Amino acid sequence: MAHILKKSTATNKGVLLLTHKEIAYFGKGLKQIRYPEVNKITNKFFPLDKYKSYYAKRFEQISKKYFIGEHFGWYHRDYGTKPFIDFYLCTESTVTFKEPEKVVTIPLSSSSFINKIFENKGYNKIYDVMCVSHSGKNKRLKDFVHSIRKLYDEGHKYRVLLINKESILENSKGHYVDLEDDYHRLFSTEEKQLFTLVRIKGSLSLLGLPSQAISEFYNLSKVFALFSEQEGEPRAISEALICGLPVVMNKNIKAGGVGLDMLDNKNSVLFTDYSESHKALIQAVENIDKFTIDSERVKTSLREDYTIEVLKEHLAKLYAADGQIFDGKLDNPTNLANAVNAHIAEVPWAMSKDNSADILSRKQFEILYKELGI
Repeated sequence: MAHILKKSTATNKGVLLLTHKEIAYFGKGLKQIRYPEVNKITNKFFPLDKYKSYYAKRFEQISKKYFIGEHFGWYHRDYGTKPFIDFYLCTESTVTFKEPEKVVTIPLSSSSFINKIFENKGYNKIYDVMCVSHSGKNKRLKDFVHSIRKLYDEGHKYRVLLINKESILENSKGHYVDLEDDYHRLFSTEEKQLFTLVRIKGSLSLLGLPSQAISEFYNLSKVFALFSEQEGEPRAISEALICGLPVVMNKNIKAGGVGLDMLDNKNSVLFTDYSESHKALIQAVENIDKFTIDSERVKTSLREDYTIEVLKEHLAKLYAADGQIFDGKLDNPTNLANAVNAHIAEVPWAMSKDNSADILSRKQFEILYKELGI
């Protein structure tokens, strides 16, 4: 989303963050498809490195009063940049650039600013395996459900918790729409006493359960499972590690981020084949006492009450390079885990169909432009 991290003043620039989705929307380029030769032709007429004229003129004005940053909520390789972007909020494992020598990066992301409500509380465990996810097909929830079926078939009667938020406008092309039907079809009444499915209606909440509730569920669980094949920077990994849970995950996931970069054989079990993923769950649960998670290191690397200071250090360098002095203050420094990737709706321009704050219309942009005081 557009997040005004710091308002401009008469003497100093402010800081504005935008998402990669918004930058793409402002640009002239068309969505790239699987055929490179077709992309080459369309890119000649709709260049990826140019803005639509309406936005180009306004970005020129914004850049006089704000440092503009771009945050990535998705995995990219050889990313091409656009004018007026002063820095990129991303880690190398998430984004690589076509011309890395020309960009300034701050190696943080939404997964680096986990709410301080997340901590290892040392609770007695109720669930052996926990998974929290929406229903997008990239999440591979169908494979997770079938892996639980295999666990039970092999006699491992683990207690499993799946928290699923219904996606806005779910459809069979992009979502696992058979989750509820499969849950009832594949598991007996007795097994459903062990396998708990919590499904949250999409219209009730943009994000699902509040952070306080999710933190409690992490602390009541032994192992966290992430079955995605592609993500941006999976925040759930950071949350799980902070709460002391080892992670079971696809080794070949296309994703990055500080939390993911911290995974090793001491705090995770990786699988390469979804048909064998249940074995990774068994390995994790049966060896739960052998994992060693450096909670303090994880917390200081991933939680907002520590990483906000790291962000300030990078911003100070950005200001200094422009001949300005950063006063160490931010106007909107809280809830960055949600704010930098548009997962909030409490801003004037949050008007899109899913009630998030991504700017995907001219009307939304005009509201932001006014808020910036341009």
